[in-house]
Amino acid sequence: MARQGGVPLADFEGLPVAYYPGLPVEVSRGCYWSRCAFCSRCVVYLKRRYFEGGGVLYRPVGTDEIVRRVRTLQERYGKTHFEFTCLDISPPEMKRLCRAIIDAGLRIGWCARVRLDDSFEPEMLDLMAEAGATSYHLSPETFCARTTKLHNKNYNMDRIRAIFEYWEANRDRLPPLLARLMIGFPGETFDDFKESYDYIMAHHFHVQAISFYSLLKNSDVYVHPEKYGITIRKVKQHQNLFANYEATWSPENQAELEKIYAFIDAHKGALRKKVLFVHPIEPWSADGQPAPGEAAAPEDDLRYRITQFLGAFSRFYVV
Repeated sequence: MARQGGVPLADFEGLPVAYYPGLPVEVSRGCYWSRCAFCSRCVVYLKRRYFEGGGVLYRPVGTDEIVRRVRTLQERYGKTHFEFTCLDISPPEMKRLCRAIIDAGLRIGWCARVRLDDSFEPEMLDLMAEAGATSYHLSPETFCARTTKLHNKNYNMDRIRAIFEYWEANRDRLPPLLARLMIGFPGETFDDFKESYDYIMAHHFHVQAISFYSLLKNSDVYVHPEKYGITIRKVKQHQNLFANYEATWSPENQAELEKIYAFIDAHKGALRKKVLFVHPIEPWSADGQPAPGEAAAPEDDLRYRITQFLGAFSRFYVV
């Protein structure tokens, strides 16, 4: 593999690329924010201070190199659609990349995830479309200001809503907008969840994926569970080092979760029309344990746990 900017160029030789609708192009590694409370990337941010000179938190490839890689993959495999893969591209990087694609005359379709920082101006959706974006993939996780503060994403909910309102007003000429949401973060109340639900139902964008919060090892919640009303018990004999613990939620947190479950169950028909993907993991009964005699969750029952992509699965118990 050729290595540029600390990130290698992917090699697809020997794979059935002819059957792929497009190819991924890695544009960075790591996360320049790395402080979201639910994410295990926080451990990188926390531990880099222990190394002289700091650790490598974020490695962007750079716009010129991305354009070169796209050309290389186009010539090698004849593809015209690409996914710019990373945790999140910063809005300034996204602007530079769009302008570089336009200036290079690349006739490609692409999609990417952009962080919803304050530097993300609603009009950037136009620039992305001009550069060939076929859809927008945005991850506010919630549309409730209180919940986003719990997440510690450093997001301004008014600005996020302005982006979505801009797309709503111009949806006839812009590519589809897909949002990712997370439900059930510790401290999120039913009213918080309902605020997000009402917002998505009042607009025309779709939800790409809904995930139910799953505790990740080395996240801020895992390192400081007392801040979030959670107690963690280590299970040393567990073979999976990423899930060798059990988490106990407070009765207050569990009560709010049960309200959310009941509401989702009562409105699953409406959610099916709005949500493109959910990931059921295991059934729940009232006490938080898997329901007796049920090994897997039916596709159409959204009460069952859903978790983030690559999330570590943990069960929550009422104390």
